Amino acid sequence: MAVALDVAGPAPTSRSSRRAALVDEDIDIRAFVASLDHEALVELAMEQADADWHLRERLRAQAISVAGVDREM
Repeated sequence: MAVALDVAGPAPTSRSSRRAALVDEDIDIRAFVASLDHEALVELAMEQADADWHLRERLRAQAISVAGVDREM
C-alpha cells in the first residue's frame, strides 16, 4: 500500500487563490519583524509566550540567567 503526504496543502482553485498563495510565499516575515518598534516586539513576544508554554519557559530561564538568580532557592 502506498501512502502520500500532502505537504503543500490543497492546490489553489481560483486565480485569486493562486495569486494569494504566491504573495504569501514572497512576504519577508523577518524584514517585517525587524521593522517593528520595541513596544510592538515586546507585545508580540508576550502574546506568544502566553499561548506557548515552551516559549514562556525558555524566556523565563533566560530571564533568570540574566538576573543571576539561583533556581535552587
